[in-house]
Amino acid sequence: MAQHRTNESGIVPLLIMIILIVVLVVAVGSWYLSTRSASKSDETATVGADEGHKKASQEVTGGSILQLAGKTIRLTLPEKWTHTQGTDECPANATVDLVCLEGAIITPGTQLPTRYSNGTEYFNVQVGVFENAAHRVAKDWLIQDFDDGESSDQDIVSSTAINGYDTYYRKKKMSGDGTTIEEVSYVFSRKSKVVLIKARVYEPGTLADGRQVGDFRKFEPAINQMARSLALDP
Repeated sequence: MAQHRTNESGIVPLLIMIILIVVLVVAVGSWYLSTRSASKSDETATVGADEGHKKASQEVTGGSILQLAGKTIRLTLPEKWTHTQGTDECPANATVDLVCLEGAIITPGTQLPTRYSNGTEYFNVQVGVFENAAHRVAKDWLIQDFDDGESSDQDIVSSTAINGYDTYYRKKKMSGDGTTIEEVSYVFSRKSKVVLIKARVYEPGTLADGRQVGDFRKFEPAINQMARSLALDP
């Protein structure tokens, strides 16, 4: 009988020790998981804040949003650039049967004189939204419809899609008055609509007061950025 009590007195402390060890392991594990979860939450919040900052930075690099043709066409204008819009602001075309839904004249924050009318006309970017009844691809529409078949071996061209849209880019070089004129055009075609972005970036001349004008090639990056912001609804 005494031997039995001795065994019980040895088992009880062992059980207590095992229970304490289990409790300690559970407590340490819970602390570790809690700390790791909090760390990940902080990391996620930091990444989210960074991403939000990046998006905000990207948003403030552009200016206002230009919406045309019942808000189905949207462009982000370069910062501080302004515009006027309406059916009377459509780019001039070589044929008379093109239907322009709406156009816009976009200008930098500062008016820069061209050689025309002795500097009373200013550099601008023209945008037009046209009907595309024949559903032509962008390149064919520009050359066959808008330019009435005109093209040049000097042209720099690209058919790389922008934002998934059928796109044709052309930098056209023309000779006039003994000088070379450069004009950039972006054409986007989607179903029954075509969007044209067009600007004369180089047409050198001299005003009556001797000022040299007409070199607007520094605006090409801004025009490219604007073209890449295009959103075109079906």
